[in-house]
Amino acid sequence: MQVLKGCKQLAITVCSMGRIPGGYITNHVYSWVDPEGRSVSPPPDSHEANQRPRQGMEERMCNLNMDDGRSLGLMIRGGAEYGLGIYITGVDPGSAADACALKVP
Repeated sequence: MQVLKGCKQLAITVCSMGRIPGGYITNHVYSWVDPEGRSVSPPPDSHEANQRPRQGMEERMCNLNMDDGRSLGLMIRGGAEYGLGIYITGVDPGSAADACALKVP
């Protein structure tokens, strides 16, 4: 995140992944679930699988502009330390992400 603080513009590609595995508690053991909450196997751990959205998932490109002093405004969870991908769990009102109309279901 330190790199993002110095940026005035950011282009990100997002796609819906359904429900986020596990909860919001640090050091929590995560499990993979489908959008209905049923347990599923984790996705394949290949670079190619992580580069394109799964079939039926909408991919969206967002250009965020922080020139006017707005914060990035993304609530981010997951990461390598948890053995998970990066998940956006929320958007702060009035932020650059909110201005781009990025929504979290």
